[in-house]
Amino acid sequence: MRIILLLLLLVLGIISVEFEFRDIQESDILTGPITESIPFYSLCAITLYYLIRSITNFQKNEKLVAFIPSVIGLIFIGITSNHKVFRSNQKSYQTLFRASSNEFGNDGGFSLNFKENKVLIGEKIDRFSKTTYWGTYKQEADTISIDIPLDFQLGKTALLQDSVLYFPEDSLKFEVFHHK
Repeated sequence: MRIILLLLLLVLGIISVEFEFRDIQESDILTGPITESIPFYSLCAITLYYLIRSITNFQKNEKLVAFIPSVIGLIFIGITSNHKVFRSNQKSYQTLFRASSNEFGNDGGFSLNFKENKVLIGEKIDRFSKTTYWGTYKQEADTISIDIPLDFQLGKTALLQDSVLYFPEDSLKFEVFHHK
């Protein structure tokens, strides 16, 4: 039973870290946040179980080895939680401007949020799903170079002209909304 729980702890830890560190996060609007949270909360529950069990075993045997599963779980929880806070902070950066196009996605189109500190967050809305893309950008005068993994073709260089973001490689134009 212990081996199975330890393996489950490792698998849930790896899945939680993988879900959190993806540069492309696709989720179903209705169940996505729930299904992506199940591995993390299961990891927390198993770690708590191991922590309680380790404390009782330590009081009986006084062996620090009993804490190894708890420490492994706490490391996975720490890594995942730290990255959740990091991404949350990135989302809260002020948006300098937003570029939108309805040529991608079925319902809401595709938008690129150019944020402070060179953070670029893309969002594509399809019928019942939302895909979030995490990346960076560099701006020199009116030329913007983007570095963002996408699941569709889009050029890496764009020109910013008044209220239009133009990708010359793809002949695509995005409408630009400046935030103040």
